[in-house]
Amino acid sequence: MVEDKSFGNLDVRTVPAKSRSYSARVHQAIGMVAAQAECSVGTALALIIEHAAPCGCTVEQMARAVVERRVRFDGPFLAS
Repeated sequence: MVEDKSFGNLDVRTVPAKSRSYSARVHQAIGMVAAQAECSVGTALALIIEHAAPCGCTVEQMARAVVERRVRFDGPFLAS
């Protein structure tokens, strides 16, 4: 378990082991989310995965939205 900013305890062990096979865009989005949310890259990937599922989109689609700056993980996101 890791403690990251206001995210409480996220168990990054639940992140799929195949994360190393994600595209360059997903890795770029992970870095952007880590910077925006001030969290580890493991937590950033968990946030992307957890945010994608309820939206009905894939991790790749969510990563694209992050890279295109249509989705952010700071400001109002952190307040909720």
